[in-house]
Amino acid sequence: MGLLKEQIELLTLVRDAKITSAQLRALLGLDEDGRKAVADAIARTARAEAERLVREQGEERSNR
Repeated sequence: MGLLKEQIELLTLVRDAKITSAQLRALLGLDEDGRKAVADAIARTARAEAERLVREQGEERSNR
């Protein structure tokens, strides 16, 4: 995944999560390792949510 795409996805998650500008400044104040840890946690959470939605949709289809 390209860096620009990752940045766009991260900003989209930040926006959708309604993170305030103060919270974003705090995140940006982290060192490189801290920012990477937060970004990795967000990516894992987003993947888990996507997988959950796919499972739910599959269950709904099988219950029809």
